[in-house]
Amino acid sequence: MLRCLCRLPKNAWSGLSLGFILIPDLHEVAPEAVYTLDITTFQHIVSFYLHKHEDVSTIANLVDDYLNKNAANDVVSVAQFQGLADSVRHARSVDDNLYFAIDMYLQTHPSLAEWEKEKICQSLNCQNLTSEVQNHATKRRVLSLRAIVELYSLNNQELKHEVQENKRRISALENTVDNLSKEVEKLGSGKSKGWTSLSKKLGFNKNLQVCTTSQDAVHNPNPMRRDNLDSSEQ
Repeated sequence: MLRCLCRLPKNAWSGLSLGFILIPDLHEVAPEAVYTLDITTFQHIVSFYLHKHEDVSTIANLVDDYLNKNAANDVVSVAQFQGLADSVRHARSVDDNLYFAIDMYLQTHPSLAEWEKEKICQSLNCQNLTSEVQNHATKRRVLSLRAIVELYSLNNQELKHEVQENKRRISALENTVDNLSKEVEKLGSGKSKGWTSLSKKLGFNKNLQVCTTSQDAVHNPNPMRRDNLDSSEQ
């Protein structure tokens, strides 16, 4: 049935009873047929699906794919693009695909006024972009001014978080150094227990034992050696 529907003229779709059309199935059978539909017909199908199904996440990617394929189409108006993008706004797990569709639309429609750019970007949730895409959008600066400001704000928040994390690590290191200093003070006061504790913390207790053994061998020669016996006989 779906294959037959895909062969119908585009203007015949809008007059069909859409009760049996499942968007994911249609996409699986003939994705290119979906992308070549005019946006008005596609909006009718999506709108019908949204009213009949609670789980709308299944068509969010399809909508974004359609927008990507048709972003350069001069026939797609700002209102149509924004309306279709906004129809599944809360169904997206990530807004990366929508961003690239918007980016393409703004590139191929360079004469848009700022208020039109703002309308196009209304459906985009900058907080729902991955870090890589956020950086891409910040460098390109083709979005609306509001979206660009929001992106810079998000980047500043991330930098503040990194600074706070570095401060926390520095504080932890300072505490460690302070504790070691206290151990060294105990060592200086002649408390061998303090030295034992410090050496264990630093991990060179065994090395010290090896060094001590070597020093004993130098300062206390083996009494059974021939030169020592000779000197004792004299």
